[in-house]
Amino acid sequence: MYICQFSGGNFINLLLYVDDTLIIGRDANLISKLKDELPKSFNMRQILGKGNTRDQKNNKLWLSHEKYLERVLEKFNMKHSKPTNTPLATNFKLSKRYCL
Repeated sequence: MYICQFSGGNFINLLLYVDDTLIIGRDANLISKLKDELPKSFNMRQILGKGNTRDQKNNKLWLSHEKYLERVLEKFNMKHSKPTNTPLATNFKLSKRYCL
């Protein structure tokens, strides 16, 4: 959620969720201006922090969470942990041996 406050008590809330956008505000002119500007300057990678690939000719968009996941792993000191297939086998038992 992104909030922009203007003088006179005006505001715009921009809510982004995966592939949906919701714009809320009191001033219809400000909202229209934002809608006009978004396609020109909208950098989804910067706003969502995720990678994307666009195919404008076929009107398709693919999102990638790779960079986001790398940041989460780094934040929790798991960037160098060993990968494993999921889901784990039903008879798999966790133990201290698998901890870093």
